Amino acid sequence: MVEAHAQSVEDYLIEGLSYKLSPGASYVTNRRSVSFFPSGSDTYSPSSGVKVIRIKVNGTDWLDPSSAKVQFDVTNNHASNSIYFLSGGHAFFSRCRILCGSQVVEDIQSYNRVCEMFSILQSQNKLDNDGIEGARKWYDSTTDFLTSTKKRTFSMKLCSGLLNQPKMLPVRYAPLEIELELVGDANEAVKTTNNDANWTISNVQLKADVVTLDNALENSYAE
Repeated sequence: MVEAHAQSVEDYLIEGLSYKLSPGASYVTNRRSVSFFPSGSDTYSPSSGVKVIRIKVNGTDWLDPSSAKVQFDVTNNHASNSIYFLSGGHAFFSRCRILCGSQVVEDIQSYNRVCEMFSILQSQNKLDNDGIEGARKWYDSTTDFLTSTKKRTFSMKLCSGLLNQPKMLPVRYAPLEIELELVGDANEAVKTTNNDANWTISNVQLKADVVTLDNALENSYAE
């Protein structure tokens, strides 16, 4: 019986001996990187002012969720003390909501803790890459810190099921709104010598790739 199954296996040309061109996608007429900016204020603080960042994602193209990353600047406003980062960019946010057509599709409470649990399960190489784009974790051998009045840019992949799946998102028909709420206490996201952290977030952007389809395929989706 085993020999019969083994003999029924069909041969195929292995990749190393195949010189055929890979299938194309001529219906994709354009692909470009774009930036989406939050509405309202450009400076956010956990202690005063605006604490919720709202970014609207819309347009006529298709969003590639695998390319979406949030970028922002963290400024240490303390006159003398340095701040030591606990982890990557997710440490600054306590909640993440994603709305599609005014309907809530994701609402993640304790966002910083949830992301940290997923983050520590990654490979060391992935953690190193995340550290370059954000900050190394506080328990690593080298703790990242920011001296007084200085600024640092963070870039992070959102811990979201909607933005971590392979299907492109038709923002023409399903516009998105991403809400990121800052932690309630400035000392929850960083460490300082006297628990007197004072930082703000500014220059927030959502960077992603969008794809334009030809009219024939676009019309078929519209129908």
